[in-house]
Amino acid sequence: MVFYWSTMMVLIIVAQLIHYFAIGVYLRKRGIRWSPTDFNYFDFADWKEYRRLRLSEGASLIWWYAIIAVYCVLSVLMIGWFFTVV
Repeated sequence: MVFYWSTMMVLIIVAQLIHYFAIGVYLRKRGIRWSPTDFNYFDFADWKEYRRLRLSEGASLIWWYAIIAVYCVLSVLMIGWFFTVV
């Protein structure tokens, strides 16, 4: 049980850091995000816009794939945790 909670918390923090430092800053530099206060709320529209901009530039999508992988692993852990509780 502790394994699931601790791992999920670490993954959530990693996902937020990736979103802030890789995706959020990139969007702010491109003028998509207006101020640092906008970074308090992350959503899938940011991911979509980041992916669109990176593809239009022909740049790598490594951080986009990293954050998707983190959330996939997090989903599997949540399902595993749910079935160990039930």
